Amino acid sequence: MTRAPSPSTAGIENFTGTSFHSAQWDHDHDLTGRRVAVIGTGASAVQFIPQIQPRVEHLSVFQCRTRRQFIEGRR
Repeated sequence: MTRAPSPSTAGIENFTGTSFHSAQWDHDHDLTGRRVAVIGTGASAVQFIPQIQPRVEHLSVFQCRTRRQFIEGRR
């Protein structure tokens, strides 16, 4: 993978804070005391969320579903 996929999030272009994909983690950005949102609950999130949670002021986690994970009408 040369480029990490990012979810299409309405309004993301208006976000003025720091953002980065877990595959390109910004180790110089200190999350201590910050309000952090994580979009996605995949293998990477399962690893880093428990590591950052004790340091951040507030942590919001948003689960994403892609069409291939969610097939309508089939059970």
